Amino acid sequence: MESIPFVTQENHIEGDELYEKFYHTVSYISKKSLEFDRNSTETDFQNLMELCGYNKKQKFQIHRKQWNLLERKVPRKYLEGIGIQMRTLDFTLELDKNEYKRMLEIPYNPTFVTVKIMPGIYQSLTLPDEITEEEAIEIMQIYAKDHNIRCFINLPEIKTVEIDQDGKVDIRYFEPKILEDQNWFYPPEYQEIL
Repeated sequence: MESIPFVTQENHIEGDELYEKFYHTVSYISKKSLEFDRNSTETDFQNLMELCGYNKKQKFQIHRKQWNLLERKVPRKYLEGIGIQMRTLDFTLELDKNEYKRMLEIPYNPTFVTVKIMPGIYQSLTLPDEITEEEAIEIMQIYAKDHNIRCFINLPEIKTVEIDQDGKVDIRYFEPKILEDQNWFYPPEYQEIL
């Protein structure tokens, strides 16, 4: 098998460790960014900054940190400028998707739900100990109908189960995916506006 620098195929989730949505991809981008910093001159840095359309170092540094963490849309020129190989980036995204799928397979026992009392006002309710996700959904369907409110069972970064006033269940999944066009890579927060 081909060796890809900075990337491991091993899952980083062991035991009770927390899931990180773009663990492998962020690790790869951050390591390449650090490598660029170590091996580049001030001129190289200035060229990268200009390539990305910046003339103020401070603003570029702030955005660069956000790009490395996929917290804002990322210019393709930045990724290419720090030496990201698109094939490797695709591979890291595939690793992240595989971990996401593994997380979906793990039984989830929710301990609380969020209910929407009125627009902008939410309340957390504690669920009975050791109930399954399916049991929690059944309990909250009845509760939502009886109280004419919406309920949410949230598994951060994985999925949200929404139960409307009629007891209808809608599940939103937060799979790690990045959309791209000719100039940008769009993390999930930016995909809603595309």
